[in-house]
Amino acid sequence: MDAAPALARGTRTVFGKPLGWTRGWTVVAVVWALAAGLLIGARIDVGHVTALSAREAAAIEAVDAKEVTPGLTSAEALQLVLRRYAATAAGDAGQVARPQWYALDRPWEDRVYVYWELGDYEPLAWTVDDDGTVTPDAGTMLLLRGVARAGGAP
Repeated sequence: MDAAPALARGTRTVFGKPLGWTRGWTVVAVVWALAAGLLIGARIDVGHVTALSAREAAAIEAVDAKEVTPGLTSAEALQLVLRRYAATAAGDAGQVARPQWYALDRPWEDRVYVYWELGDYEPLAWTVDDDGTVTPDAGTMLLLRGVARAGGAP
């Protein structure tokens, strides 16, 4: 005689174990529903974020207006960089590389980090403080001044 308890007729089994809804499956379903709800809530919350905040856009404008050398702004120096290096910068899927601005607002540091990237080259970086002070990193300043000199700028 079989020691297993008798199963109701028509009960489905897997490896002799009856399939049925248990407290364990309820906990699993609640955890998955909670995770799905949190992910949906996070997605909805991110939906209002714009590509650049007003503060980040202002920081990029401040970087553009910053003088690299007397009479030459960063925007003009970046155009010289484009003329000189765009043809050799690797873009997506063999396309010509296009410059891309990135800005990271860090209000707890009272500054915005700004990056200018051209293809696979190392990005150029600046920090823009809340008081409007624009500070390029050492490599960025070296490259922009070198391109300005080579480009015939003062």
